[in-house]
Amino acid sequence: MSRAAFALLFSGLVSCGPKPAAPKPELPPLETASLPAIAQGPGARWAIVGSPKAIFDGPLGAQIGKIVPKEGLDKLGVRLGFDLRASSQALMVGYAATTFYAARLPDGTAPSGPLDAFEKRVLPPLGRATPRPDLVRVWGSMPSGVRGSAAGMWSSRGDVIVGEGGRLGPVLASMALTAGKLAAERSLASDKTFGPLLAWVKPAEIALLARCPLAEALGGKAPEDAPSAGGNVLLQECFGLAITLRPAGGGKLAIAARVSGAWGKDASAAAEAMRATFASVSESDVGRVLGMREVTPEVKATPDAVEAHLQVDADVFANGLRRVLAAEIGDATK
Repeated sequence: MSRAAFALLFSGLVSCGPKPAAPKPELPPLETASLPAIAQGPGARWAIVGSPKAIFDGPLGAQIGKIVPKEGLDKLGVRLGFDLRASSQALMVGYAATTFYAARLPDGTAPSGPLDAFEKRVLPPLGRATPRPDLVRVWGSMPSGVRGSAAGMWSSRGDVIVGEGGRLGPVLASMALTAGKLAAERSLASDKTFGPLLAWVKPAEIALLARCPLAEALGGKAPEDAPSAGGNVLLQECFGLAITLRPAGGGKLAIAARVSGAWGKDASAAAEAMRATFASVSESDVGRVLGMREVTPEVKATPDAVEAHLQVDADVFANGLRRVLAAEIGDATK
């Protein structure tokens, strides 16, 4: 074989050989800037949003210490694998058969720590999946008998841990929202009821939201001491309810409530129903221990919402809330 023919054959063999693999494109960072934007919207009944860091480091820190003792929070930190008090964002969402939670991790805390803490609480056998290098999910059965899962999210937009207990699903939806695999319209932030209320509650240290009718949000149970007549119409025919807690000067706590609905020309009647609702709550045993008995709210109404604003003594409210939630707080911080 001539030298020229050999060169031609060699070049042909090289060209027919396997081509080098194309470099994989760099993955965009997980979208973790907003917790409501990575929480499932469909099926959500209620939500609690807030900033634990703002609560514990701010004017409400002394009052929250009366409700949840430091030693209880220290135990909770060990159980969770991170100090919730240092988290700038936290969220809980209730569904028919699942409770979902999410928290932005404090600086210096990687998702691996909370995932390890979750694995210690899960009974074997457990599962683990890594759909991308910056996203890890762990699942299994909890000691209580329900199913549970947690996912750690590493992102330049903030490291986040999400989890659930009950029927599995919201964590997978959260992962899909975070990675852009699920349309943003499926998030809590874009929900037609919760979205506007979430915008209204900013930047409250803590807020509670619920979808109407409230009996459904509470699992089919009507609220105790529910007001009669107009009050029930307000709370059962509304779209959604939001309540915010903010510090006010002079040792006061500012409480605001917004009830959204298609009130139209009946806005004034809805405002009267709001006043009747607050009067009923104030006269109840819960209202008494929270220091609301002698407080009259300022109420205003528009065609699509009714709002009430009032201030109570922060210390009295905190001491009363500790009595009301003693059992629940004890279970959460064991």
